Amino acid sequence: MDKGVFKVSDKLNVKGWTAEALFILMWKHQMFVNRCYQRKLVWDLKENQLFIDSLLNKYPVPSIILSEYEVKTENDIDDNYEIIDGLQRLNAIALFMRGKFPIKYNGQYMYFDLHYCPGAAVALEKGDIQQLTPVLPFEACNELRYAEIPVVVTTQRADRLEKIELIFNRINSQGRKLSSHDVRQANNIGPFADLVRRVATIVRGDYTYDDKIDILDMPKISLKSKGLDYGVNPDTSFWIKHDFFQFNNFRQSKDEELLAGTLAMCLLGDKFHVNAKSLDKLYDSSSESSQQAAAVIESLGQEALEREFSDIIVEIDKIFSAVDSNFSAYLFAESKVANKDICFSTLFYTLYCLRKEGFVIADYVTVANNLKRYCESTFNLIVANSAYDVRDKVINVLHAMLKKVMVKQLIRQRTEDDELLEELLSLSSVELQMVDFKIGLTYFRDGNWNNDEIEQIGKTLVAMSNTNHAKYSIGYVIVGVADNEEAYNDWNAVYNQMPVKYSKHYVVGMQYEATRNYKNVDEFVRVFSQKLRKLDISSQLLSYVLENMRVADFNGRDLLLLPVCHTGNSRYKGELYRREFSKTIKVES
Repeated sequence: MDKGVFKVSDKLNVKGWTAEALFILMWKHQMFVNRCYQRKLVWDLKENQLFIDSLLNKYPVPSIILSEYEVKTENDIDDNYEIIDGLQRLNAIALFMRGKFPIKYNGQYMYFDLHYCPGAAVALEKGDIQQLTPVLPFEACNELRYAEIPVVVTTQRADRLEKIELIFNRINSQGRKLSSHDVRQANNIGPFADLVRRVATIVRGDYTYDDKIDILDMPKISLKSKGLDYGVNPDTSFWIKHDFFQFNNFRQSKDEELLAGTLAMCLLGDKFHVNAKSLDKLYDSSSESSQQAAAVIESLGQEALEREFSDIIVEIDKIFSAVDSNFSAYLFAESKVANKDICFSTLFYTLYCLRKEGFVIADYVTVANNLKRYCESTFNLIVANSAYDVRDKVINVLHAMLKKVMVKQLIRQRTEDDELLEELLSLSSVELQMVDFKIGLTYFRDGNWNNDEIEQIGKTLVAMSNTNHAKYSIGYVIVGVADNEEAYNDWNAVYNQMPVKYSKHYVVGMQYEATRNYKNVDEFVRVFSQKLRKLDISSQLLSYVLENMRVADFNGRDLLLLPVCHTGNSRYKGELYRREFSKTIKVES
């Protein structure tokens, strides 16, 4: 069929669904988001409230478009739905019916009564969730539950992916509230678009191994904003930490747009001119530049490029962290300067070229100082004039200057643990069922063993062994990683060492902790293994952990890996435990 021809009559099923019917599908985990072409959650609190108010007042709302497909279960076949258009609206329904935000009703902000929310009544009785007050009256809750929303359903076919891309293209070319880069990304699922998207998620901290995400998990991997307690804190992100742009630009995918132009330079050379027109061509799969980029990605390997580009972000972060500052504050007298994004791209591209030549940074303070010393002949030139000949001149100066303060060495052979750790550190909160991070094994204040933490590790190992995960047959407790800034700050107050920031994690290693009271890491691990042996853990599981535990180097930080296999019915002190997302839960007998 001609891709430009789309017959609604024989392709689509249009009907009215109630808000509650849509929520039940979400609650039963039958509605999914495909991150290949879906943007993240971007509605703020006011926009969510406005949509719910429209439903209550029976105002017309746009259609939600779903793609239906069948999934075989053990005993039946379920109908699942992939969201083509309507993610923000569906999320608003899910949040409101779970009591996550109030709306204004009769002059007062009120919450949905959770007794009318499918699945919530039992959780309320058990005390697992709490009803926020004041509560909407019965009639208002019912108005919301039975509010009808137009839903367009397209069924699964062999050409389903092509059809979804066509529909998405039509939707996003008709003036919807999307940034220019959101439109580019939504309308293209080719190699370059996919590379940019995945690198962006690693840098933001919302990476997921699988692009298919349960809609109820989307808040866990979306940016927090006022009134919406989502899982990714933008204030700790690389982009806002280094003051490249403000939160509103972040919501409109400015980070992905900046990465797109920067990565295109790396793939196609510094003669690639970054502007709106050239980016549009890159996201047009029929264009010459798009096909050239795809060929380079295929040649070098997408996963290898994801690692390379993510590592350069880590290097830039380490440069300015080494002088206790950030890109903007360290290099410029004022935070608001023109063409700061181009300055970033030139530094990134130069580091990429030097890494290809075998140069690495040995002294981050020296690199930072030289960047500042040569600022007048590099970044300040771009601030004053962003012409392409100026950018080329700056790249040449940066290359010569950085080459003098970097060292050339043989690249260490990558190991399986390198790839494993990069993947595990990139996982979002929705995928941490079989991974648990510990910043250390001792008390920071005195260096004595933290026996409570060691016991918790024992429980977590047991819980992972009782969890049969679809992707990870091996789980890991990893020591030497803080998964939030507060934990790192407590550690840093004692050890005064800079971390390796990777995704949302602060990798501190355990060598500083180990050498505080022991001669080296090996002795520290030996004493810890003795303590582990004394824990009351099922013998088969304990033997597996002790035989396979190991120390792995990650960017110069020693991490202790405690692997655990699925055995089933493992116990700690006679008790059963299991994993619920990233938590270890005791199973009631």
